[in-house]
Amino acid sequence: MTLPIMIPWEKRDRNRSLPLRVRTRLAIAGAWLLARLPALRLRRVLERLCHGVRPSTFDEATAARRSVLSASMPLHGWHACLARSLAIALLCRIEGHWPTWCSGVTASPPPRPHSWIQVGDRPVGEPEDLKLALLMTVPNGPRRGTSG
Repeated sequence: MTLPIMIPWEKRDRNRSLPLRVRTRLAIAGAWLLARLPALRLRRVLERLCHGVRPSTFDEATAARRSVLSASMPLHGWHACLARSLAIALLCRIEGHWPTWCSGVTASPPPRPHSWIQVGDRPVGEPEDLKLALLMTVPNGPRRGTSG
């Protein structure tokens, strides 16, 4: 199963400002490092990162996704979903907001592991007919075990 996640060359955002390009590259580098962590440690790191920032809007998360995909060809592949979703979440965090980071499986046969971001209950940049089953999420908000 392949997903149409590639941004056609003519539609890529090549006019991004230099500061945005630098922030995007930092987020991508951080994502490749975080993608190597075990799941529990990754969750703890993401929970710390999302603390104290406002939730992302759908447009902000979509813009972050477009920036990440415009900056890195390797993040277009199906097997790069973990690094791609982490890069988008990190870029959002650098910009002062946080989407819900999700990890799970595709519910349609054959089930495959997949990671994505969403705002509310709406996945960002995923095909609408793709059914996803959540296994782990890191939403915006207080860390577990803390009040308010």
